Amino acid sequence: MNLNVSELHGTLRERLRLRSRLLKLVPRGERVTRMTGWADLDNSPLGEGAIHRALDNHQGHLIHKWRHYPDVYDEVLAGYRNGFPLPDGGYRPIRLIEIGVSEGGSLEFWREWFGPDAQIVGIDIDPSCADLVDPSVATIRIGSQADPDFLRSVVDEMGGVDIVIDDGSHVASHQKVTFDTLWPRLSTNGMFLIEDTHTTYWPGFEGGLRRPGTAIEEAKQLVDDMHARYYIEAGEDAASEPRHPDLWSVAFYDSIIVMRKRSARTPARITRGTQVRPASDWAEEGY
Repeated sequence: MNLNVSELHGTLRERLRLRSRLLKLVPRGERVTRMTGWADLDNSPLGEGAIHRALDNHQGHLIHKWRHYPDVYDEVLAGYRNGFPLPDGGYRPIRLIEIGVSEGGSLEFWREWFGPDAQIVGIDIDPSCADLVDPSVATIRIGSQADPDFLRSVVDEMGGVDIVIDDGSHVASHQKVTFDTLWPRLSTNGMFLIEDTHTTYWPGFEGGLRRPGTAIEEAKQLVDDMHARYYIEAGEDAASEPRHPDLWSVAFYDSIIVMRKRSARTPARITRGTQVRPASDWAEEGY
């Protein structure tokens, strides 16, 4: 079904309303700000990056994302284009989970981007999504991202997961369950993305400015937790090992959070070179 822009906007609005009523999982409350709406649609060419060109060339099912997302993808996902990097310098096929199938266009794009050998699984709670895309594009599993047993079963079927993209319900408690369940099963050197985190400021998604438990606040806590071994403000006893010692980085973008995983290791200093100034030459402050 091909729609003009006006018809497309109306169809998207209606489908979002119907899905919310059907699933009965999204809390009531405000879900818009003055920065959102349909007047900001800009379908001009995205840019000259490889992922920008690939998105511009996409045909098929609808993709609906913020215009700046390809800039983020280009920065964080370009290294996976040839597959998942291995210690010996080689690659193996990517294993990707995208939560939130919507119209299926995003799954089609990830297939186009990561190639025919990638293992791509879409997760959605809406049964009508089950057959949206051809099985050669992706496997779609119907279930809730707030169900740990379901999520673990999907990863078990895949034999592991390298990239998780949470573009699902955007409900804070659901996002937390998803991260807590899938992070331990994410491959070392893998990546976990949470999209549309502007919803963490909207009450309709259990959100609010600095409200505990939202994806933004949880990610801020991860930054603090990453540095737990350095705490001194509350006394030396406050220092401890991070809860996620394999968390390598947390990056915040407009409406996207990206977390990278590395092998857990205790930080250690290094020195190179041997020439140093005499101690008498050092300034007293700062040493």
